Amino acid sequence: MASVQMFIQDFSGWQQAASSYSTVDFRGFAPNTFITEQYAPLRVHFMNPGPNVVQPLALDLFPQDGFGIDANGGILLAFDQPIHAIGGHGPGAWRFRLYSGGTQFYISPWWVGAPNGYSGLVSDTAFDAASFEAFGGEDVYSDNIYFSTIPAPSVIAMLAASGLVSRRRRG
Repeated sequence: MASVQMFIQDFSGWQQAASSYSTVDFRGFAPNTFITEQYAPLRVHFMNPGPNVVQPLALDLFPQDGFGIDANGGILLAFDQPIHAIGGHGPGAWRFRLYSGGTQFYISPWWVGAPNGYSGLVSDTAFDAASFEAFGGEDVYSDNIYFSTIPAPSVIAMLAASGLVSRRRRG
């Protein structure tokens, strides 16, 4: 069982909980670049079979910096080392699925974004893959994606004591 804290429209809260984190920002790529291994130096890999293509200079979709990704059918990420926190900015309705060793152990509730919407989570159970899934199987539009390997120690204690903890069974 995993204890997971969601951070809906609360990027600053997620930043505190995640402590240090890495950012995938999709900047510096030509329009329609198919993203797969470009972020391997950050130890993250885009695994979708459908194209994840860069959409530049779209401030209406990506107000953080104008650059983002249009992922057909969702985003599937694999990490070289287990992580504890993930999140992203973007419009639309999303949910997360978390995996460890190929086994899904958590599905978040749906959240409805805004033009500068944010959704993220911190888990006391490490995961090595995560997916962003859009409502109705639509494309996922994401500005920046953030992830962290180690949550701040206070977050683990907060997760254990919080009334906002979601518990899901493995399987």
